[in-house]
Amino acid sequence: MPDIWTRQWAHPVLCGCEGGRPGEGVPAIVPGEWGGRFEAGSLERAWALAFAQWQRETGLTDSFFWCLNPNSGDTGGLLTDDWASPQEWKLALLAAINPAPTRFGRDGGVVEAGGGAPYARPVRPLPASLTAGVDMAPRGGAGGGGPPATAAAPAAAAAPPSAPAAGVGLEAAASHPSGLTLTSRVTSSWAGPGGRPAYQMDVTITNGGTAQARDVAWSLPDPALVDQAWNCERAAGGGGGASFSLPAWCLQAGGLAPGASVTAGGVFFEAQPAWSVRPA
Repeated sequence: MPDIWTRQWAHPVLCGCEGGRPGEGVPAIVPGEWGGRFEAGSLERAWALAFAQWQRETGLTDSFFWCLNPNSGDTGGLLTDDWASPQEWKLALLAAINPAPTRFGRDGGVVEAGGGAPYARPVRPLPASLTAGVDMAPRGGAGGGGPPATAAAPAAAAAPPSAPAAGVGLEAAASHPSGLTLTSRVTSSWAGPGGRPAYQMDVTITNGGTAQARDVAWSLPDPALVDQAWNCERAAGGGGGASFSLPAWCLQAGGLAPGASVTAGGVFFEAQPAWSVRPA
């Protein structure tokens, strides 16, 4: 889920935009509405913990939580059914995400301004009092319910990384001496027009250099391989190929900061295009 949240709507923070405040030319990223009953032992509670931890890790400490009143049929509220007592676990979860919120009085005025140091990206996990009894390990990692590493070894030996097997999960990489790298991964596949194999891919550009990268392009030699692309700008390809640049929102933010990355996507008629990456 964190990869989906980042790719679908939180990607501006991956372009070196984190740490800014509204009015400083930095996009404001605020989850508009989220909530739930979060009953102990439920998958909904595990989801809430994962979303809260991801917000802490990305520094997205502001959000709109649904809701206050307890009579919401699908989510319940921050108040219990007596309309007076708080749902303590929910309040503790929100406090863990944003330890210094702005507080308003009954008249709508600001009683206590939030922000400051608590808005820096925390690296600590959620408090144990919140996560008790919930497996917080990434899916497939330690404690994630997967088989032990020794049990997976035979399967890995049967399919060495050098085998050019096409299909979902296939990854490829390209790099440039400036420190720019591209990693592509097949996320789904199907039979395209005329039965031609089609593949949807995530394409992640990472700036491993020491300077802001703005004029960046990645390309593949045959434009006929491209069916569609998103979160990037199609550019004229050198040598008759297909070329792409950073998305407009990233360029408007000044480019790709050192250590930052941006994920585009597309549909291609080849499982593993021969990508290249370069400063434009």
